[in-house]
Amino acid sequence: MTAVLDHTIAPVRDQDESGDFYTNVLGFKYDGRTGMDDVFAVIRLNDSSTLDLWRSDEIPGLSHHYGLALDRAHFDRFFQAITDSGIPLWRRAQRSGQHTRPRRQRWRQRRNSVGL
Repeated sequence: MTAVLDHTIAPVRDQDESGDFYTNVLGFKYDGRTGMDDVFAVIRLNDSSTLDLWRSDEIPGLSHHYGLALDRAHFDRFFQAITDSGIPLWRRAQRSGQHTRPRRQRWRQRRNSVGL
């Protein structure tokens, strides 16, 4: 059996501001509202998955982590858009190489496996 992620719920303080970021800065598509009383603002990530933005005053720390697999051009565009927007980035992993080195190795492996 193959499972495909249908949706995940992300708590946000402001659905409009967050939706604007995902659509106008990162280029995803706003897909309307859903849930009882339309509590979720839906961001379409691809043909099968959505990020459902849920209004909440309590935003957890790193317990909510969303990893998107992107090609290099999209990653660079996302990174630049986030940097330009002034959103603070978690720099500890970059300084220590803790997370960046394995990701680069995985990128090289994927790139080589698809002939890039």
